[in-house]
Amino acid sequence: MRGREFNKRIELWQTAPSSDGFGGSITNPIDVLISNSFAKIRTTTPGDNLSNFGIIDSQKTILITVRFREDVTYNIETMYIKYRNKKYTINTAPINENFDDAFITFAATEETAKSNTAG
Repeated sequence: MRGREFNKRIELWQTAPSSDGFGGSITNPIDVLISNSFAKIRTTTPGDNLSNFGIIDSQKTILITVRFREDVTYNIETMYIKYRNKKYTINTAPINENFDDAFITFAATEETAKSNTAG
């Protein structure tokens, strides 16, 4: 994998509980920017077999590959990606390609805005 493929800038965010100032936490969590990274991003194809990961709509799913970083531990429950001002939920556990601590790959699906109209 060549360095020129890592030409997309992504942001890694984490949802964290916020403090109420009295030793407790507020019910509204806050979003914290964890890191900025360059990534290789590709759209999914029918041959990617994403149904094994529980992903039904592959049209809004992208595959993200980033360089391994010791200072970042990916958590699919509380972390998400922002790319081109869109929020992507991480769907799959990060895969350490070839177990050589060089690249991490995972799938992420674009979140769609929920409609507030009553039917």
